[in-house]
Amino acid sequence: MSNIKRSILGSGRMTKNYRYEVNGRIIIDTVDLDTANGNFGNIKDTVELVTGFGGLITKPKPIDPNSELAKAIAEDKTGDRNNTYQKVMTNVKDNAAKQGNLALYNEALSQSGMSDVANGTAQLDAPVISTQEVDNTVKEETSDDVQPKEKKRSNASVDYYKYPKDMHLDQDYMYIEKFEYKPPQDAYLSENVLTGKRYRGPMHREGMMGWLPGANGALGILDPDVWRAMTGKHEIINEYETTQGKSPMSVLNEGLGKGSNLGADKKLMGSVKLPIPNGLSVSQGVNWGEGRVNALEAGAFLGVQNQMSQLIAGQKNLAGVFGAGVQGMMDGLAQLKQVGTGGSNQILSSLLAKNTLAQLGINVDSSQMIARSTGTAINPNLELLFSGPKLRTFQFVFNFAPNEADEAQEVRGIMRMFREGMLPHNASTGDKLFLGAPDVFRLSYKNKTKRIKSLNIFKICALTACEINFTPDNQYQSYEDAAAVSMPVRSTMKLTFTELSPIFADDYTYKPGDGQPNPSVDDLDTLVTGENEITDHDIGF
Repeated sequence: MSNIKRSILGSGRMTKNYRYEVNGRIIIDTVDLDTANGNFGNIKDTVELVTGFGGLITKPKPIDPNSELAKAIAEDKTGDRNNTYQKVMTNVKDNAAKQGNLALYNEALSQSGMSDVANGTAQLDAPVISTQEVDNTVKEETSDDVQPKEKKRSNASVDYYKYPKDMHLDQDYMYIEKFEYKPPQDAYLSENVLTGKRYRGPMHREGMMGWLPGANGALGILDPDVWRAMTGKHEIINEYETTQGKSPMSVLNEGLGKGSNLGADKKLMGSVKLPIPNGLSVSQGVNWGEGRVNALEAGAFLGVQNQMSQLIAGQKNLAGVFGAGVQGMMDGLAQLKQVGTGGSNQILSSLLAKNTLAQLGINVDSSQMIARSTGTAINPNLELLFSGPKLRTFQFVFNFAPNEADEAQEVRGIMRMFREGMLPHNASTGDKLFLGAPDVFRLSYKNKTKRIKSLNIFKICALTACEINFTPDNQYQSYEDAAAVSMPVRSTMKLTFTELSPIFADDYTYKPGDGQPNPSVDDLDTLVTGENEITDHDIGF
């Protein structure tokens, strides 16, 4: 193995520590941040933090890998080790992104096999490795590295919640992730910007700069050769790319395509694990409606439609558009009169009479008059016709009765995550013409890392309603809470989600990565790939 080391952080730090509790004892893990050794993101050392001299001195103590404490750490029944690890790796990821090292972060995780664990799609499964060479950087850790007493929130913060705190990892649970919303047609209204390279020479001063025209034919201020002749040597100081919006013809020919609602980066803003609530149900529906058209209407439409088809095909000029409607109507009526001698003429005459009277402000139902006079009704050719899909809505009720201060804090954080995430963003400064869209949510039923295939799959959802009931028993009861003053003994949270995209039959057989992409399914990521792939034994959506 090479002796070269490279930290993911600009500070050059090769490890990062975090602490958690196991059976009332404080444990510290050391995470490897060296991207050059193939172990990035792995736990390289685990120690116990012990105190002495009345709590005045703390020091790390190695742990016997064969001890009961080591077994309890590896088992991680409460999930505290796993959750804290994921918080730390998210913090590392954010710092790496700020320093332009996000690609290196992802590559190093892929090489070490820790991508799923660090991203929260798999559980940490690390045996206890405890050395005598203890990393003493524990004392340097900040509230960003360990579990804070109060959760700090900002636009960039990511919180991972779990209720109850002692939820066993083997039980079924509902996993809800919050993501930053991306518009599904973000390319359609994109501006065309100048493509090219800006040059600066030794005689450069404000206003003296040239542009190399881009492939889109954009004109430059100065030709690069002229600029080079004027100034001598030059240097490139900026490069620009063209953003091309969707053309109208592509929409007409291909339809209005749909992109991802999460974007390529899938910016996670928080997650929570909750017990699967009672009253689970799923309902799918499509819109069908009555379709009515009589012979006169159908004939007139076909005549006009034929004229328009000729226009589009280039067989008629633009001037012919104005006469197409009238001509199509006359052709249709002429053909209608040839069908029968009495009925068609009666329908036509009744329609003309109706339209004539309408000009005088007299409205008459021609179908009713025919029925009154002949005892017959115009055949409406009634049929049930498909008109489109429906969006699904889901409602869940979660019950909270925290047993301790830490769990109560977790409950408040969960409630806030949903209430805050469902709201639009209002710019604090600058442009206030628009509001930013709320966050969106990815829901799943899971056991450990596996999706429960006997329950339905969700597409990305918007949270449309969040109702908190602080008195579910119709009586206010609370207990003292140092962080919140008082905490209700019991509370309930009712969430209403609506999917952003309808369900299609093709979604059941789609395999991500094969053929034409399906963004609404691709957004589900590992929920429909690998061990979670949709099979014939899967209930699907």
